[in-house]
Amino acid sequence: MSANVLCCEATATANWPFTMYATLSDGAVRTIGRWASEALKDQYLPSLCTGAWSGTMCLTEPQCGTDLSQVRTRAEPAGDGTYRLTGTKIFISAGDSDLTENVIHVVLARLPGSDPSTKGLSLFLVPRHVVQPDGSLAAEKNVKCIAIEKKMGIQSSATCQLAFEASVGYLIGEESSGMKQMFTFMNGARIGTALQGITHAEMAFQNGLRYARERGSQRALSGVKCPAKTQDAIVHHANVRHNLLFAKAVAEGGRALLVEMCRLLDLHDAQTDPAKARALDDEIGVYTPIAKGCLTEWAVEAAYRCQQVWGGHGYIRGNGMELIARDARIATLYEGTTGIQALDFIGRKMLSRRGGTAQAVLHRRVQSVVGPLLLRRGALGRHARQLWLTRLQWRIGLLQIGLNARRDRDSVSASCEEFLFYSGYMMLACYWLRMAVAAEKKVAAGQDADGFYQAKLDTCAFVFDRLLPRTRSHYDVMVSRNNLCASKHETWDLN
Repeated sequence: MSANVLCCEATATANWPFTMYATLSDGAVRTIGRWASEALKDQYLPSLCTGAWSGTMCLTEPQCGTDLSQVRTRAEPAGDGTYRLTGTKIFISAGDSDLTENVIHVVLARLPGSDPSTKGLSLFLVPRHVVQPDGSLAAEKNVKCIAIEKKMGIQSSATCQLAFEASVGYLIGEESSGMKQMFTFMNGARIGTALQGITHAEMAFQNGLRYARERGSQRALSGVKCPAKTQDAIVHHANVRHNLLFAKAVAEGGRALLVEMCRLLDLHDAQTDPAKARALDDEIGVYTPIAKGCLTEWAVEAAYRCQQVWGGHGYIRGNGMELIARDARIATLYEGTTGIQALDFIGRKMLSRRGGTAQAVLHRRVQSVVGPLLLRRGALGRHARQLWLTRLQWRIGLLQIGLNARRDRDSVSASCEEFLFYSGYMMLACYWLRMAVAAEKKVAAGQDADGFYQAKLDTCAFVFDRLLPRTRSHYDVMVSRNNLCASKHETWDLN
């Protein structure tokens, strides 16, 4: 997984929508490989792995997205070991195309008499074309694409409405275990969406930096920087640098976090001790909403900031920036909106009965970085002490949110996004400090001829000076009393 995410980032930065076809197929492979019968694995995994066939994830329906207890797609036993699925799925990324011979849909549906909640959902493999006994594909489509959505961005990824009309399907794993099984796909998809945030921040940074070095405008406030020209390049203006460094900080800091998550996933997959596997799963679960929720929102900000670098030219098609801004937005919405990630993080991870475990995960991660630096002089020592105090305030804030929730449960929802972003900036600073420790050693050893490592130290200073202080405003809001649900919405639109 670690190597895969680094390789995938290169293609995804070049063209995220097209890369979605491959990443969704990877999710289908992982889900089928973990939960399906050996017969299904033997029949479907080889062609999925070679890319001859592609895969999708089918959850959302017209009446439900986040609340999957409302799923209505039915699966009726056919009496021959197969099932007939009937229903409609919407917003299916890479749902149909002529890129591959077949599309393998991983579908949530209900069996007759199943529990009406999410506990009654089962998981099915439904091919676009049924595989015949001789291995050939049936000519008639088993699943029909009835519409392709017209979207704001990611235009080269077909987002489809799919009709299942007594479509032949095969049960994956056990009945009524669909949610547990689908989380294999969903958690991977959320990591993939966090990767999308990194790619758009990186692309915005590269595009913005190139333009800032070329575009001349006025003189820098601190004096002439380009004496051979009548204007200085805008890269010398502090405000422009702030915009560019924000994108750089998000891309590189986010990359460090995501690679660490994938390393933990590799360890989890190889772990034979159930207790250690559970501990790794808990740690990954804590990082996932931070990565998905924060990196995608920051990518949107990075795109808009680098549009500012381009000025009016950033609004014009053909220069790249408007495309990045449009494509980045969807990452904050699919695989669970930012609000859903925030509720999951604070509700299921921090304030639940297992909340102590989740809190300990972040405590250990930050402490492992700041602990050896707390008594040091210089910039890294200052950064470490600043981060230590930020973590202390984080724990106080979480305690206050819990106390507020005893009086008013709605206060958790009112505070969740502020708490998520506080946690996100804390972790972003943690990984930048970790990189700065390594970079400082290289600089001190005289192994920085091109300035690569000094740039890491400079960007780390930017994170601690300009981004980590954002936690103060997040803290003030997240511990405040909730009045959002006190007023009557019926009066909001009165003039």
